[in-house]
Amino acid sequence: MRLFLFGILLFVSPFFVQAQIQSAGFIDMNQSIVLSPSYPSPQESFTATLNDYGGATQGATIEWSYNDGKLDWAFNKRSVTLAAPEAGNTGKIQATLTKPNGGIQTITHTIVPLYLDVIIEPQTHVPSFFKGRALPSPGSTINAAALVSADSLLTDEYLYTWRLNNVALQGGPLRGGNRISFTMPQDTYSTLSVTVTRLDGSIIAKRTISVPSVSPSLVFYEVNTLYGVMERALKSPFPLIGNSTTLRVEPYYLDSEVFNNPDVATWSVDSNTIPTGNNYYEITLERTSQTGLTDVTFRVQSTTELLQGTKSTLTIDVL
Repeated sequence: MRLFLFGILLFVSPFFVQAQIQSAGFIDMNQSIVLSPSYPSPQESFTATLNDYGGATQGATIEWSYNDGKLDWAFNKRSVTLAAPEAGNTGKIQATLTKPNGGIQTITHTIVPLYLDVIIEPQTHVPSFFKGRALPSPGSTINAAALVSADSLLTDEYLYTWRLNNVALQGGPLRGGNRISFTMPQDTYSTLSVTVTRLDGSIIAKRTISVPSVSPSLVFYEVNTLYGVMERALKSPFPLIGNSTTLRVEPYYLDSEVFNNPDVATWSVDSNTIPTGNNYYEITLERTSQTGLTDVTFRVQSTTELLQGTKSTLTIDVL
């Protein structure tokens, strides 16, 4: 099992961490303050923009304040860029509009930033000596967990709504459902999102991440009698100098259940199927009197998930 922590430094695609916003003080429902990102994380930079859908503020002066401190440099600006407060604190953004007729209107947003991390655990196989991370493959199982920074760690206080490519998983919000499993689609990339709300429906955090998918692949290794599996991958043609050799094949990113109990796992030498023992993934080849090139092929396949399978050939040069 390998863990993917999608945090500030990891993964290949951009993501958005979001936190709670409450709004008050609206006089005209066509007017609002919109944040980008919508739910900034603690101390994250964000932009607040005054939206006037009805045009009622035309000609009005705009004064901004943040946490009751007036922002003189933002006078008459429709957007301001600020930093969210630290975790556990709140930030209040206020825009005061003074209309030409003297009327005054205030629009307020309150931010309660929270960290939301999503941990991805692809249930795919990689060898123990591999220094990278396991990646999802089409048709493989993925476990995901959402971790929220809050005063309470009791996850049943929250509702979790998971969506894969905008389709709700398990039918909708799950109380205490900060962990979920799903099958990776056939797309090269899939979008996984989670929305965390309180029991009253108020949103406290959102996050969206892009999950890549790769096809399973096979790599051949030689097994040494004394040292075990040699970690250097074999390339064709592989010279056979001694009287025999033991080969091991590692199916990278194959679903773990398929790896442990494959429906099909066959070796063949020059198109002739070779019976295997209890270890599907190793074979011992003996030298014959013939010399020249010999093709050794391995195939592993699930019969229920057609994309959960792979095949590869290693050419051996019998010297």
